[in-house]
Amino acid sequence: MVSKEAELDVIQSKGNNYIAVNSTKFFTNNTAKIDLKKKTAVITRNKKTITVPIEIINKKPYMKMSELEKLGFSVTWDDIYELLIIKEEK
Repeated sequence: MVSKEAELDVIQSKGNNYIAVNSTKFFTNNTAKIDLKKKTAVITRNKKTITVPIEIINKKPYMKMSELEKLGFSVTWDDIYELLIIKEEK
């Protein structure tokens, strides 16, 4: 099992959990391509490419954490340790 720890830019807004689009580089092949006019980001992981809606929060683009599931990850919160756990699904 491979485990990595990283400090991610994650916030909660309007009842949803968001991750800064630039933090997705930890899970993908490259940096996301952001289109501020369309309010979308294009993210590629392996051979899968998704387009996700973004929100501008505190002048930075964020996407919902649940969008990572489209790239093959599960996202859960550990109440005891107060950690966000993102696992690659196989």
